[in-house]
Amino acid sequence: MTQETRKSDYFSFKKIASVDAGENGEKADFFVRTTEAEAHRRRFAESDVREILSMGGAFAVSALAPQSTWRAYCDGAARFRLAKARRKQLEALSTRAAAILEMRDADQVRKLHEDWRAHQMRRRLTIAAEYTRGKRPVDLSAQGLEHVKSSLKAGKGAILWANQFASQTLFGKRVLWNEGFKPVQISVEQHGFSNSSFGINTVNKVVLAAEDRYLGERLIFEKDDGAAVTRKVLKRLDDGALIIIGNNTFAGSSFVEVPAAGDTYVSMSTTALSMATRRGTPLHVMNIVETEPFQSYRVDFSPALNELAAPARPGKGRDNEAMAILALKARDCLLDGIRKAPEQFLGWFSITTSRFV
Repeated sequence: MTQETRKSDYFSFKKIASVDAGENGEKADFFVRTTEAEAHRRRFAESDVREILSMGGAFAVSALAPQSTWRAYCDGAARFRLAKARRKQLEALSTRAAAILEMRDADQVRKLHEDWRAHQMRRRLTIAAEYTRGKRPVDLSAQGLEHVKSSLKAGKGAILWANQFASQTLFGKRVLWNEGFKPVQISVEQHGFSNSSFGINTVNKVVLAAEDRYLGERLIFEKDDGAAVTRKVLKRLDDGALIIIGNNTFAGSSFVEVPAAGDTYVSMSTTALSMATRRGTPLHVMNIVETEPFQSYRVDFSPALNELAAPARPGKGRDNEAMAILALKARDCLLDGIRKAPEQFLGWFSITTSRFV
C-alpha cells in the first residue's frame, strides 16, 4: 500500500505500510518524507539573542558560583518568560501528561512544566561547566551495560537508541567513555540549541565541542547525503563500533508511528530499526536520569530489543512487521523512562495526540 497522505510547505509524506504488531496487535504506520522545496534557513533569529544570554549566564554561574547554588539559578532562570510559555505549552502538556502519567491535577502539571524548563537550563549549565570546571567529578551509574558489552562481543557492532532526556547528550556519552568505549554519534547539522545559520556556527559549536570529547567520531546527516552517512554507519558496524542514534524522526527520510499511551502517539526514524532487522545488529535503548542535581546520574541500558522480540531475519528485504515489533519494544522503554523522570524528558511535544494521518 502506498498513498500520499500529507503535504507541507517543504515536504510531502507517503504512508508506505500499515501493520498490526505486538502482543496486542497495535497498529504501526510507516511513512516516507520527500523534500519538495528547500527550507529557508534564517541567518539570525531572535531566539539566538536569548540563547547567547542564556549560555553567557550559564558560563558565568558555572565559573564563579559554587555548585550548591546551580539548582537555584536554573529554577530562577526557568521562570523567565514563564507566563508566555504556559500560554503556548501548558494545555498541550496537560493532555500528554494525563495520557502517559495519569496526571490530571492542574497544579501538578504546572509544576511539571516549570521543572521541565529548569532541566533545560541545567543542560546548558552542565555544558558550560565542561569548559569552566573541566571534567569535574560526577557520579555516573550504568545499569545494564553488560547487555551492550555482550552484544559487541559478536563482532557486528551495536546501536544505542538514545531517548531525549536532558542529560543524555553529555553524560550518556561520558559514561560510555569512562567505560572504555569510543562511541560514534549519528547527528544532524542543527544539533544544539539553534536552527539559524548564526546559531549553528556559534552556539551549537559550543555544544558539539563539549560532547565530542567523549566520542570517537560524529557522523552528520545533511540534506543530500543520507545514503552516504548510512554507508559509513554500516562500515563502522562491520568494524564492531558502538553507534549512538537519537530516538527521533530526524535520522533519515522514513519513520514509523506507534501508539504511546491513551490517545497519544510517538514517531521514530526507521534507520536503526532497519539496520537491526536487516543485519541483525543488536539494538539497545538508553535512558539517563539525573538523580542528584549536577552530581549523580543513572544510565539505563536495555537488553537488545532483537532478543526481546521475534527472531530477526537478517538479509531479508524491508520487514515492516519486524520493525514494528522493535518500535513497540522501544516505545515501552521510552515510556518507562518518562514515568521515572517526566520533568527530564525533552520530547514531550514530539508526542502527538492524533494519528499522522
